[in-house]
Amino acid sequence: MGKERYMKKKLICIFVFTLFIATMIIPVSGVLYKPGRPVMRQIEGPNNPTMGKVRTWYFEAWDPDGDLMTIYVFWGDNWTDARVALSNVSKSITHIFLTKGNFTIKAYAIDQNAERSEDVTLSLNVLPRNRIRSNYMLDNTLFLRFIERFLDIFPNLRYILGFQ
Repeated sequence: MGKERYMKKKLICIFVFTLFIATMIIPVSGVLYKPGRPVMRQIEGPNNPTMGKVRTWYFEAWDPDGDLMTIYVFWGDNWTDARVALSNVSKSITHIFLTKGNFTIKAYAIDQNAERSEDVTLSLNVLPRNRIRSNYMLDNTLFLRFIERFLDIFPNLRYILGFQ
């Protein structure tokens, strides 16, 4: 009986040890590991950009696995961007809106495991460009129309003269 009891204890120890090793190896090899979905946290940037000017928005995404991600941005004006980003890092992307109006930026992230985040949106009101205006009589003069076009051609001159 002593030998049977010893063999049972030995088998139980081997079983427990095998179970312990299996719980350590299987998650590392990826057999039982399910990747997590990335999370698109937020979009930060101007809500009222001016038409024709370069502006920057920041897109922050996080992946629980720490995988590289691709951030897809739909600007709402028939333009899209795709940028590779690290997990938990804010990615800056610039854009120029060529027309005025209301637009909605939509962004999401896809990680290396093809897991997709939820969409994040930001509503914008793109403002028209500021032009030189004084009063109604002077607006219609040929000279002011020429100056207005000249400043559009040379935006640095507009900045120097203080019409920004």
